[in-house]
Amino acid sequence: MNPVVLYDSDRFVVIHIVKNDAAVGAALFFGKPLPIPEHVFEIVDKQQEREVCLFGPWAAVFAAQTKEWQEELPEPETVERVLDGYAQLAQLPLKLH
Repeated sequence: MNPVVLYDSDRFVVIHIVKNDAAVGAALFFGKPLPIPEHVFEIVDKQQEREVCLFGPWAAVFAAQTKEWQEELPEPETVERVLDGYAQLAQLPLKLH
């Protein structure tokens, strides 16, 4: 997996994880390969200590949003508002060990 930090602010960090061939061979569960999504986005709300991982259709929607942001740079408040909406999907607090 190749993680890339797409966004990092005082409140949020967004990480984009892209599957690579090495990850496919390494992800085993009882000797059988695990299905690994092509793209995963991890959104961490640092203040609320919550995280949400987006994959499948959710990742596709978020990827389109990030592409739009690359074409037309939004205000930071707009980005934070969108990320807050996604962070609301998280039900359990993030615990750091």
